[in-house]
Amino acid sequence: MPVYRPLRVSIFIYDLVRLFGMLWVLPQLMVTSLSESVLPFPLIVYAAPNVLFLLAAFFLLVRFEEYRSYAYLYMAGKAVTVAANLSWFFFSLRRLALVLDEYALEPLLVLGFLLFLACLDALSVLGMSALVIYRTGKPDADGTAAEGAGLTGTGVAGPPVSAGTEE
Repeated sequence: MPVYRPLRVSIFIYDLVRLFGMLWVLPQLMVTSLSESVLPFPLIVYAAPNVLFLLAAFFLLVRFEEYRSYAYLYMAGKAVTVAANLSWFFFSLRRLALVLDEYALEPLLVLGFLLFLACLDALSVLGMSALVIYRTGKPDADGTAAEGAGLTGTGVAGPPVSAGTEE
């Protein structure tokens, strides 16, 4: 089993749990004393694009070499998600501070959940970047890829490097 496989599995499991959290935990946190339940429609609209992260993590888990170029899109999307969640968190804190009362627990739980997801998303970006760096290797000083990395010096996938065969 390759060294990087447990990291790929953990990223996939995180994205699966994250989607579950968005579809099940978030509505539970949003139930107020004024209503018995929260309509799932707005949450599904928020969570539906996040299925793409789960699919990307799945494809990168199953065939990392073939889908390696999508790892950069995964990291970019997660970085945008982290920025959006953090900005929502900080802008909501100001409004929440103005209306602190007995019903402030629900918004605090939702904001805490989003902050927690933003931190875990940042960790998944770091994990995916570690996978990309580990699998691609860094180019040598002369611009050629590290031995066994299977890449050219440009960082674009190329034919695998064979040890001991020279042309």
